[in-house]
Amino acid sequence: AHWSRCIHIADNLLSSETFGVPRQRPVWNRLLDLRKLYGGSAEMYYRGGFPGLSLETHPQLGGDVQVDQSSLQDQMWDYFNGLQRALLTKGMTAKTLSTQVADPSSHIDKHIEAVCIILDIPKRKFMGSERGELSSGQDDDDWNDTVTGRRAGYAVPYIIVPTVKRLIRVGVLPVPKTGVKVSWEDNRKLRPKEAADIAKSRME
Repeated sequence: AHWSRCIHIADNLLSSETFGVPRQRPVWNRLLDLRKLYGGSAEMYYRGGFPGLSLETHPQLGGDVQVDQSSLQDQMWDYFNGLQRALLTKGMTAKTLSTQVADPSSHIDKHIEAVCIILDIPKRKFMGSERGELSSGQDDDDWNDTVTGRRAGYAVPYIIVPTVKRLIRVGVLPVPKTGVKVSWEDNRKLRPKEAADIAKSRME
């Protein structure tokens, strides 16, 4: 397509650049870390939930003990991978090793916080309503300011105005008599439930 038929839109552009900065680039390492945590937690649970057995000979025998490793390995294979739930040991005891399962939620939470800080998004907005939490009033105000700033500082001057000017230039839109004005719906508008709660408080 000829350049005159295109409006170039790329996020986070500088005046001399053509390609914008991908949204995931600043947080790419944190996303990789989260992927490791989510995948590693399952592996950790699988390995740490039942870490294995420790087969120990009597300490008084010292290094004079001879262990039939072949038959012992066969027993262990049947114990771990089959339905056999008993071990026959001679001159040694089998002890269960302690489990080493850790909760990864705190690590995951910190990485998500890092992503939100870098992208300048309130955490509760970023996580969404599936957490069952309502955003605080401060989060709403901060996010509304971010959205308003993006509308005024990016969407209007870099997307809407160039598109309208191009359409006027090629005759798709008529030349406006009083200029072009861009208006947005008020993102601070109260929801019906919020307005009802305020009205109830005033009445009380």
